[in-house]
Amino acid sequence: MNITLKWWPLLFVVPLWLACREQATSPPPVVPPPQFVSSSEDTAALERGIDAIPEMDAIFLQWYKNSLYESFQLWRRAQGESLFRMIASLPKSDSSYIDLVDIEKRYYYYLLAVDAEDNWSEPSDTAHYLLLPKATDLNVVFSTPLQFIWQKKGINPPHYILRLYDDLSDDLIWLSRVASAYQGDEETTTFNWDGNSKLSQLLSGRRYRWRIDCLDNTPYTGSESLWHRFVMP
Repeated sequence: MNITLKWWPLLFVVPLWLACREQATSPPPVVPPPQFVSSSEDTAALERGIDAIPEMDAIFLQWYKNSLYESFQLWRRAQGESLFRMIASLPKSDSSYIDLVDIEKRYYYYLLAVDAEDNWSEPSDTAHYLLLPKATDLNVVFSTPLQFIWQKKGINPPHYILRLYDDLSDDLIWLSRVASAYQGDEETTTFNWDGNSKLSQLLSGRRYRWRIDCLDNTPYTGSESLWHRFVMP
């Protein structure tokens, strides 16, 4: 091959230029930030996203899975604290977390994700929640109509959500938004006062369960009582 001397430099410059160009147009892989599942409406039949739970004073967090993720870090800051701290390192198989917390204190959370090549994502959007004290001493009076009674010791939430399920089939029978009476510690409401129940009357011999969610006018604030079960006579 006959190449004049003046073209010899191009044999080195062109491959170098092509390598630099390829590197400049091929950025390093980026791990997308995790995404928390958006919270459902207070009156939604299917509950999802950040929320209170009935079993304990804890905040439930939920996020979307992504095949790129290898693991997560969950970071939290409590109301009155200035810095976030990592509270959990979680495998890629996880998509939720239950965090035991103090009531009447707002907590803030974000997630980080890492892929198999140790590339870290940017932080997720920040989620937050404040637990109210739970409604207690749930009881049913078998009158006509049926009465639901509960206690609200130490709190005065402006309204409640009553959820009533068939305990065997797990069907939602009645979901009602009940305004606070603002009188004493006891609250009460009658079955199907709003006409929204799937049944006009509960079935004799059938077992049901219900709970009371305390709600505030501030978003991402509330509590869920323990479940109360009863059998219709």
